[in-house]
Amino acid sequence: MLKILFITNYKRDNQFSMEKYSSIHYKLIKNSKSILIESIPITNIFFQRSNNKYIRSINKYIFFPIYIFFKSFNYNLVHISDNGNAYLKFLIFRKTLITCHDLIPYRFPKNDLKNLIYRNLNRIGMRMSSAIIAVSKSTKRDFKKFISKKKSVEFIYTPYYEKKLKLKKSKKSSEIILLHIGSIFYKNRSLALEIINQLKHENFKLVCIGKLNKKNLQYINKNNLSNIVIEKVNISEYNKIKIIKSSNFLLLTSQYEGYGFPVLEAYKYNIPVISSNKGSLKEIVSKNGLVKKYDCNHFVLKIKELKNNLKMKKKLIKNNTEILKTINNYKNYKNFYTNYYQNIYKWKI
Repeated sequence: MLKILFITNYKRDNQFSMEKYSSIHYKLIKNSKSILIESIPITNIFFQRSNNKYIRSINKYIFFPIYIFFKSFNYNLVHISDNGNAYLKFLIFRKTLITCHDLIPYRFPKNDLKNLIYRNLNRIGMRMSSAIIAVSKSTKRDFKKFISKKKSVEFIYTPYYEKKLKLKKSKKSSEIILLHIGSIFYKNRSLALEIINQLKHENFKLVCIGKLNKKNLQYINKNNLSNIVIEKVNISEYNKIKIIKSSNFLLLTSQYEGYGFPVLEAYKYNIPVISSNKGSLKEIVSKNGLVKKYDCNHFVLKIKELKNNLKMKKKLIKNNTEILKTINNYKNYKNFYTNYYQNIYKWKI
Protein backbone atom coordinates (compact mmCIF):
# COMPACT_ATOMS: atom_id res chain seq x y z
CA MET A 1 0.00 0.00 0.00
CA LEU A 2 1.24 3.47 -0.95
CA LYS A 3 1.67 5.70 2.12
CA ILE A 4 1.13 9.41 1.53
CA LEU A 5 1.67 12.34 3.88
CA PHE A 6 -0.72 15.18 2.97
CA ILE A 7 0.47 18.51 4.38
CA THR A 8 -2.26 21.16 4.71
CA ASN A 9 -2.10 24.87 5.50
CA TYR A 10 -1.35 26.62 8.77
CA LYS A 11 -4.82 27.11 10.24
CA ARG A 12 -3.93 30.38 11.95
CA ASP A 13 -3.40 31.90 8.49
CA ASN A 14 -7.17 31.61 7.87
CA GLN A 15 -6.79 30.57 4.23
CA PHE A 16 -10.34 29.28 3.86
CA SER A 17 -10.16 28.29 0.19
CA MET A 18 -7.01 26.27 0.82
CA GLU A 19 -8.63 24.58 3.80
CA LYS A 20 -11.69 23.76 1.67
CA TYR A 21 -9.49 22.22 -1.02
CA SER A 22 -7.58 20.15 1.55
CA SER A 23 -10.77 18.92 3.16
CA ILE A 24 -12.33 17.95 -0.18
CA HIS A 25 -9.19 16.21 -1.40
CA TYR A 26 -8.74 14.22 1.79
CA LYS A 27 -12.40 13.12 1.88
CA LEU A 28 -12.25 11.89 -1.71
CA ILE A 29 -8.91 10.06 -1.44
CA LYS A 30 -8.88 8.65 2.09
CA ASN A 31 -10.90 5.51 1.27
CA SER A 32 -8.82 4.44 -1.73
CA LYS A 33 -7.97 0.76 -1.41
CA SER A 34 -4.41 1.11 -2.70
CA ILE A 35 -3.51 4.29 -0.76
CA LEU A 36 -3.10 5.19 2.88
CA ILE A 37 -3.17 8.98 3.27
CA GLU A 38 -2.52 10.91 6.48
CA SER A 39 -3.42 14.59 6.67
CA ILE A 40 -1.34 16.92 8.84
CA PRO A 41 -1.61 20.74 9.08
CA ILE A 42 1.36 23.06 9.42
CA THR A 43 1.34 23.89 13.11
CA ASN A 44 3.35 25.23 16.01
CA ILE A 45 5.79 22.59 17.22
CA PHE A 46 6.79 24.69 20.22
CA PHE A 47 4.49 27.08 22.12
CA GLN A 48 1.57 25.41 20.36
CA ARG A 49 -1.14 27.83 21.49
CA SER A 50 0.82 30.99 20.85
CA ASN A 51 -0.50 33.59 18.41
CA ASN A 52 2.62 35.74 18.60
CA LYS A 53 3.59 36.44 14.99
CA TYR A 54 7.30 35.86 15.60
CA ILE A 55 6.75 32.55 17.36
CA ARG A 56 4.34 31.53 14.59
CA SER A 57 6.88 32.40 11.88
CA ILE A 58 9.71 30.53 13.63
CA ASN A 59 7.50 27.47 13.97
CA LYS A 60 6.18 27.66 10.42
CA TYR A 61 9.50 28.23 8.67
CA ILE A 62 12.02 26.48 10.92
CA PHE A 63 10.66 24.03 13.50
CA PHE A 64 7.83 22.53 11.43
CA PRO A 65 10.10 21.84 8.39
CA ILE A 66 12.57 20.07 10.73
CA TYR A 67 9.70 18.02 12.17
CA ILE A 68 8.54 17.09 8.65
CA PHE A 69 12.08 16.11 7.68
CA PHE A 70 11.95 13.26 10.19
CA LYS A 71 8.26 12.40 9.79
CA SER A 72 8.41 12.15 6.00
CA PHE A 73 10.72 9.10 6.13
CA ASN A 74 7.71 7.04 7.22
CA TYR A 75 5.96 7.68 3.88
CA ASN A 76 6.50 6.86 0.21
CA LEU A 77 5.26 10.20 -1.03
CA VAL A 78 4.59 13.68 0.38
CA HIS A 79 1.81 15.86 -1.03
CA ILE A 80 2.09 19.57 -0.17
CA SER A 81 -1.45 20.87 -0.61
CA ASP A 82 -0.54 24.50 -1.40
CA ASN A 83 2.29 25.90 -3.51
CA GLY A 84 2.56 28.70 -0.93
CA ASN A 85 4.26 26.09 1.29
CA ALA A 86 6.60 24.72 -1.39
CA TYR A 87 9.58 25.83 0.77
CA LEU A 88 8.98 22.66 2.82
CA LYS A 89 10.49 20.65 -0.05
CA PHE A 90 13.99 21.75 1.04
CA LEU A 91 13.85 19.32 3.99
CA ILE A 92 11.78 16.55 2.40
CA PHE A 93 13.80 13.75 0.85
CA ARG A 94 10.84 11.73 -0.38
CA LYS A 95 9.11 12.15 -3.72
CA THR A 96 6.91 15.21 -3.50
CA LEU A 97 3.75 16.39 -5.23
CA ILE A 98 2.69 20.04 -4.93
CA THR A 99 -0.76 21.39 -5.78
CA CYS A 100 -0.47 24.79 -7.44
CA HIS A 101 -3.58 26.91 -6.82
CA ASP A 102 -2.48 30.33 -8.03
CA LEU A 103 0.64 32.37 -8.61
CA ILE A 104 -0.55 35.70 -7.24
CA PRO A 105 2.81 36.55 -5.54
CA TYR A 106 4.45 36.25 -8.98
CA ARG A 107 1.76 38.03 -11.01
CA PHE A 108 1.46 40.88 -8.48
CA PRO A 109 4.88 40.87 -6.81
CA LYS A 110 5.70 42.84 -3.67
CA ASN A 111 9.37 43.68 -3.76
CA ASP A 112 10.19 44.02 -0.06
CA LEU A 113 12.85 41.62 1.26
CA LYS A 114 10.39 39.31 3.05
CA ASN A 115 8.26 38.71 -0.05
CA LEU A 116 11.29 38.41 -2.30
CA ILE A 117 12.70 35.62 -0.10
CA TYR A 118 9.28 33.95 0.19
CA ARG A 119 8.73 33.92 -3.60
CA ASN A 120 12.14 32.54 -4.41
CA LEU A 121 12.07 29.81 -1.75
CA ASN A 122 8.70 28.62 -3.04
CA ARG A 123 9.81 28.88 -6.67
CA ILE A 124 12.82 26.67 -5.96
CA GLY A 125 10.66 24.27 -3.92
CA MET A 126 8.23 23.88 -6.83
CA ARG A 127 11.08 23.28 -9.26
CA MET A 128 12.54 20.63 -6.93
CA SER A 129 9.27 18.73 -6.55
CA SER A 130 8.67 15.42 -8.31
CA ALA A 131 5.38 16.59 -9.79
CA ILE A 132 3.00 19.57 -10.00
CA ILE A 133 -0.79 19.51 -10.24
CA ALA A 134 -2.51 22.78 -11.20
CA VAL A 135 -6.16 23.43 -10.29
CA SER A 136 -6.96 25.08 -13.65
CA LYS A 137 -5.61 25.59 -17.16
CA SER A 138 -4.92 29.21 -16.28
CA THR A 139 -2.77 28.24 -13.29
CA LYS A 140 -0.93 25.71 -15.45
CA ARG A 141 -0.11 28.46 -17.98
CA ASP A 142 1.05 30.76 -15.19
CA PHE A 143 3.30 28.02 -13.82
CA LYS A 144 4.98 27.71 -17.20
CA LYS A 145 5.38 31.48 -17.38
CA PHE A 146 6.59 32.29 -13.86
CA ILE A 147 8.11 29.10 -12.44
CA SER A 148 9.39 26.67 -15.08
CA LYS A 149 8.79 26.19 -18.80
CA LYS A 150 10.37 22.74 -18.79
CA LYS A 151 8.61 21.10 -15.85
CA SER A 152 5.67 18.84 -16.62
CA VAL A 153 2.38 20.08 -15.12
CA GLU A 154 -1.00 18.34 -15.08
CA PHE A 155 -4.27 19.98 -14.13
CA ILE A 156 -7.61 18.86 -12.76
CA TYR A 157 -10.53 20.90 -11.44
CA THR A 158 -11.32 20.32 -7.78
CA PRO A 159 -14.95 19.27 -7.19
CA TYR A 160 -17.18 21.11 -4.79
CA TYR A 161 -17.75 18.24 -2.40
CA GLU A 162 -20.19 19.35 0.26
CA LYS A 163 -23.68 18.23 1.15
CA LYS A 164 -26.35 20.87 0.74
CA LEU A 165 -26.92 22.49 4.09
CA LYS A 166 -30.45 22.26 5.39
CA LEU A 167 -31.55 25.84 5.43
CA LYS A 168 -34.96 27.17 6.34
CA LYS A 169 -36.84 28.51 3.36
CA SER A 170 -36.78 32.27 3.33
CA LYS A 171 -38.37 34.75 0.97
CA LYS A 172 -36.09 36.65 -1.36
CA SER A 173 -35.70 40.30 -0.45
CA SER A 174 -37.66 42.83 -2.51
CA GLU A 175 -34.26 44.35 -3.28
CA ILE A 176 -31.88 42.74 -5.75
CA ILE A 177 -28.89 41.44 -3.80
CA LEU A 178 -25.44 41.43 -5.37
CA LEU A 179 -22.99 39.33 -3.36
CA HIS A 180 -19.24 40.05 -3.35
CA ILE A 181 -16.92 37.64 -1.53
CA GLY A 182 -13.37 38.46 -0.43
CA SER A 183 -11.54 41.62 0.54
CA ILE A 184 -8.00 40.78 -0.64
CA PHE A 185 -6.71 43.25 -3.25
CA TYR A 186 -7.10 41.11 -6.38
CA LYS A 187 -10.82 40.60 -5.65
CA ASN A 188 -11.14 44.32 -6.55
CA ARG A 189 -13.87 45.35 -4.15
CA SER A 190 -13.42 48.95 -5.28
CA LEU A 191 -14.92 47.99 -8.63
CA ALA A 192 -17.88 46.28 -6.89
CA LEU A 193 -18.54 49.56 -5.06
CA GLU A 194 -18.39 51.52 -8.31
CA ILE A 195 -20.96 49.11 -9.77
CA ILE A 196 -23.40 49.49 -6.87
CA ASN A 197 -22.95 53.25 -7.04
CA GLN A 198 -24.26 53.19 -10.62
CA LEU A 199 -27.16 50.97 -9.53
CA LYS A 200 -28.07 52.78 -6.31
CA HIS A 201 -31.31 54.22 -7.73
CA GLU A 202 -32.52 50.86 -9.06
CA ASN A 203 -33.36 48.83 -5.95
CA PHE A 204 -30.02 47.02 -5.62
CA LYS A 205 -27.99 46.16 -2.55
CA LEU A 206 -24.41 44.96 -2.27
CA VAL A 207 -23.51 42.42 0.41
CA CYS A 208 -19.76 42.17 1.06
CA ILE A 209 -18.35 39.11 2.80
CA GLY A 210 -15.01 40.23 4.20
CA LYS A 211 -13.94 43.44 5.88
CA LEU A 212 -14.28 46.77 4.09
CA ASN A 213 -11.00 48.68 4.14
CA LYS A 214 -10.46 52.38 4.78
CA LYS A 215 -10.56 53.26 1.08
CA ASN A 216 -13.84 51.32 0.67
CA LEU A 217 -15.43 53.14 3.62
CA GLN A 218 -14.37 56.52 2.30
CA TYR A 219 -15.95 55.73 -1.08
CA ILE A 220 -19.17 54.54 0.62
CA ASN A 221 -19.44 57.73 2.69
CA LYS A 222 -18.60 60.00 -0.23
CA ASN A 223 -21.30 58.45 -2.42
CA ASN A 224 -23.96 57.92 0.29
CA LEU A 225 -23.97 54.14 -0.10
CA SER A 226 -24.14 53.16 3.58
CA ASN A 227 -27.79 52.07 3.30
CA ILE A 228 -27.19 49.71 0.38
CA VAL A 229 -23.76 48.24 1.20
CA ILE A 230 -23.76 45.57 3.90
CA GLU A 231 -20.56 44.25 5.47
CA LYS A 232 -20.38 40.66 6.78
CA VAL A 233 -17.22 39.76 8.73
CA ASN A 234 -16.11 36.55 10.48
CA ILE A 235 -19.17 34.55 9.50
CA SER A 236 -19.54 30.78 9.74
CA GLU A 237 -19.68 28.48 6.70
CA TYR A 238 -23.38 27.94 7.44
CA ASN A 239 -24.10 31.68 7.38
CA LYS A 240 -22.00 32.18 4.26
CA ILE A 241 -24.07 29.59 2.38
CA LYS A 242 -27.23 31.15 3.77
CA ILE A 243 -26.16 34.53 2.35
CA ILE A 244 -25.28 32.97 -1.02
CA LYS A 245 -28.67 31.27 -1.21
CA SER A 246 -30.53 34.49 -0.39
CA SER A 247 -28.64 36.52 -3.03
CA ASN A 248 -29.81 37.25 -6.57
CA PHE A 249 -26.37 37.34 -8.17
CA LEU A 250 -22.80 36.46 -7.22
CA LEU A 251 -20.59 39.32 -8.41
CA LEU A 252 -16.94 38.52 -9.21
CA THR A 253 -14.85 41.58 -10.02
CA SER A 254 -11.54 39.73 -9.61
CA GLN A 255 -8.41 40.85 -11.39
CA TYR A 256 -7.25 37.24 -11.19
CA GLU A 257 -8.40 33.87 -9.85
CA GLY A 258 -6.51 30.61 -9.70
CA TYR A 259 -9.78 28.70 -9.40
CA GLY A 260 -12.90 29.98 -7.60
CA PHE A 261 -14.86 27.90 -5.09
CA PRO A 262 -17.52 30.66 -4.62
CA VAL A 263 -18.50 30.09 -8.27
CA LEU A 264 -19.26 26.42 -7.59
CA GLU A 265 -21.05 27.28 -4.34
CA ALA A 266 -23.32 29.66 -6.25
CA TYR A 267 -23.94 27.01 -8.91
CA LYS A 268 -25.03 24.52 -6.27
CA TYR A 269 -27.72 26.91 -5.04
CA ASN A 270 -28.77 28.09 -8.54
CA ILE A 271 -27.46 31.63 -8.04
CA PRO A 272 -26.39 33.29 -11.34
CA VAL A 273 -22.75 34.36 -11.51
CA ILE A 274 -21.66 37.63 -13.13
CA SER A 275 -17.92 37.68 -13.53
CA SER A 276 -14.78 39.09 -15.04
CA ASN A 277 -12.95 36.77 -17.44
CA LYS A 278 -9.66 36.90 -15.55
CA GLY A 279 -7.55 33.83 -14.78
CA SER A 280 -9.54 30.63 -14.34
CA LEU A 281 -12.92 32.40 -14.32
CA LYS A 282 -13.26 32.18 -18.09
CA GLU A 283 -12.91 28.40 -17.71
CA ILE A 284 -15.57 27.78 -15.07
CA VAL A 285 -18.03 30.67 -15.53
CA SER A 286 -20.69 30.29 -18.23
CA LYS A 287 -20.11 32.61 -21.21
CA ASN A 288 -23.47 34.28 -20.58
CA GLY A 289 -22.22 35.34 -17.16
CA LEU A 290 -18.90 36.83 -18.30
CA VAL A 291 -18.53 40.55 -18.95
CA LYS A 292 -17.13 41.46 -22.36
CA LYS A 293 -14.81 44.14 -21.04
CA TYR A 294 -13.30 44.61 -17.59
CA ASP A 295 -14.85 47.88 -16.51
CA CYS A 296 -17.74 49.18 -14.42
CA ASN A 297 -20.06 49.97 -17.34
CA HIS A 298 -19.88 46.46 -18.80
CA PHE A 299 -20.60 44.90 -15.41
CA VAL A 300 -23.63 47.16 -15.00
CA LEU A 301 -24.87 46.27 -18.50
CA LYS A 302 -24.54 42.55 -17.78
CA ILE A 303 -26.39 42.88 -14.45
CA LYS A 304 -29.26 44.80 -16.06
CA GLU A 305 -29.37 42.37 -18.98
CA LEU A 306 -29.82 39.36 -16.70
CA LYS A 307 -32.19 41.20 -14.39
CA ASN A 308 -34.53 42.09 -17.26
CA ASN A 309 -34.26 38.91 -19.36
CA LEU A 310 -35.74 35.99 -17.42
CA LYS A 311 -35.21 33.57 -20.29
CA MET A 312 -31.49 34.38 -20.45
CA LYS A 313 -31.22 34.09 -16.67
CA LYS A 314 -32.82 30.62 -16.70
CA LYS A 315 -30.50 29.53 -19.50
CA LEU A 316 -27.51 30.78 -17.50
CA ILE A 317 -28.58 28.78 -14.43
CA LYS A 318 -29.05 25.67 -16.60
CA ASN A 319 -25.55 26.09 -18.09
CA ASN A 320 -24.11 26.56 -14.60
CA THR A 321 -25.73 23.32 -13.44
CA GLU A 322 -24.10 21.46 -16.34
CA ILE A 323 -20.69 22.96 -15.56
CA LEU A 324 -20.97 21.94 -11.91
CA LYS A 325 -22.06 18.44 -12.89
CA THR A 326 -18.98 18.06 -15.10
CA ILE A 327 -16.56 19.36 -12.46
CA ASN A 328 -18.20 17.34 -9.67
CA ASN A 329 -17.22 14.00 -11.15
CA TYR A 330 -15.90 12.62 -7.85
CA LYS A 331 -15.02 9.24 -9.33
CA ASN A 332 -12.92 10.81 -12.09
CA TYR A 333 -11.09 13.04 -9.59
CA LYS A 334 -10.38 10.12 -7.25
CA ASN A 335 -9.15 7.88 -10.08
CA PHE A 336 -6.98 10.64 -11.49
CA TYR A 337 -5.16 11.20 -8.19
CA THR A 338 -4.92 7.52 -7.29
CA ASN A 339 -3.22 6.80 -10.61
CA TYR A 340 -1.10 9.93 -10.40
CA TYR A 341 0.20 9.09 -6.91
CA GLN A 342 1.17 5.64 -8.10
CA ASN A 343 2.91 7.01 -11.20
CA ILE A 344 4.92 9.50 -9.14
CA TYR A 345 6.10 6.76 -6.84
CA LYS A 346 7.52 4.89 -9.84
CA TRP A 347 9.34 7.94 -11.16
CA LYS A 348 12.99 8.63 -10.51
CA ILE A 349 13.61 11.96 -8.84
